[in-house]
Amino acid sequence: MEIRYFRHNQINKQKWDALLDHSPQSQIYAYSWYLDSISPNWDALIGGDYEAIFPLPWNKKLLGIKRVLKPRLCQQLGLFSLEQQVSTTLLDDFLKSIPDHFKSIDINLNEQNPCPQQNEWITKKRINMLLSLFPSYSELYSHYSDHHKRNLKKSIHANLIPVNNMTTDQFISSFLEQNKVKIKAFSIEQKKNLRQLINNSIDSKAGMIRALSDNNGKLHSAVFLQYSKDRLYYLLPFSTEAGRRSAAMYNLMDQIFKEYAGSNKIFDFEGSSLPGVAKFYKGFGASETNYYQIIKNQLPLWIRWILKLFGR
Repeated sequence: MEIRYFRHNQINKQKWDALLDHSPQSQIYAYSWYLDSISPNWDALIGGDYEAIFPLPWNKKLLGIKRVLKPRLCQQLGLFSLEQQVSTTLLDDFLKSIPDHFKSIDINLNEQNPCPQQNEWITKKRINMLLSLFPSYSELYSHYSDHHKRNLKKSIHANLIPVNNMTTDQFISSFLEQNKVKIKAFSIEQKKNLRQLINNSIDSKAGMIRALSDNNGKLHSAVFLQYSKDRLYYLLPFSTEAGRRSAAMYNLMDQIFKEYAGSNKIFDFEGSSLPGVAKFYKGFGASETNYYQIIKNQLPLWIRWILKLFGR
């Protein structure tokens, strides 16, 4: 298979998305409209006549040097093909085809990609958590931990109600406010990209905002969910201080699982390697799966030193 490098304006997005519609490795993060929202100048490697594709999201904020980096809100990319299983040989061929002008690469493959065998790549195994929603609700509930059942009961007694009219701007404002201590500040550009992603997802009927408030209209918890093919993505969840006291997220998650129980959907929690977060996911019955982060650094030593000094 001939593998060619395409700049963004050379990519046939109709063919690109058509491959993802049929690829066994398909993930929402790789669709052209999704990448356009979070990394507007993304390039790509394309095998044959869109028989295999490999997105290359990049920026050149570091002294104008192009670096392939995982954008925010984009857990898994890597190689997508029409084959049922991606071979190590094909993956390595694609990795060898990444142009030399990308001096630094730090990106996640998808969970159906093998570990690269080339020595020049640093690889790290990452954890994701998935929950099959194929069983009935009663069966799903039976796998909740005792801790989760107690918190769900507590939240139900708080008499929370669904919020049906939360706008994108209201959601983003509340999300950033509640997470300002936990996450690095979003830049103006990243806020713009986040707004575009949510709006594009909702307009494409691939996303929705779910939230709970009390009878006084005080917000307790909210989540932005995305869905693609057979998967629901737990993309942007948060609880307010009131929501943490009322255990609102347990209630919100239970309502979602009740709605989609008995479907062919998989609920994708998007992580996590943090023990407390992983415990929350496992308490709903989620199980672990793995994917690989791959890193290659050809930056000058003095730039590497500066990046290390500032923790970047």
